[in-house]
Amino acid sequence: MPTLEEHIAKLRRFEQVYRPELFKVLERALFDVKDQISNRVVEDGKDAEGQFFSNYSKGYKKVREAKGFQSKYKNFAVTNQLWNSLGITFKEDTGGAFIMVLEPIGGHDNTTLSNKELMSVLEKQEGKDILKLSKKELRLIEIAMQNAFTRLYKQIVG
Repeated sequence: MPTLEEHIAKLRRFEQVYRPELFKVLERALFDVKDQISNRVVEDGKDAEGQFFSNYSKGYKKVREAKGFQSKYKNFAVTNQLWNSLGITFKEDTGGAFIMVLEPIGGHDNTTLSNKELMSVLEKQEGKDILKLSKKELRLIEIAMQNAFTRLYKQIVG
């Protein structure tokens, strides 16, 4: 049986290792969920609560149809460049919290706006966060984090 000092040393080792490791796990989990968000919005035209986004205007709907794009529901996709630009941005670590943001990165070919600015314009028009995670998507990240925490704890502390 380990002594109290040995157990404290293991806990200190765990404390040193778990934050950087969980940071990596969170980043991987967000990348995995990124595709689910893109599919939910682009393929299904739904927000995080499972509701359809607002309709295209009648004029823009006709333009989309003339170009062969789907127009039954708004999916914020023409070239998919915006969706392909999604990346993870580390904002700050406020002591006990990881703050990572899934957001568009880089420029956009069809406009002077960056992908981030374009997403901001689209979200203002829609009146909601287009990239908001659904409960199911949040749960997948939560499970990944719990599994990593448990694995690390067992590996280091025993």
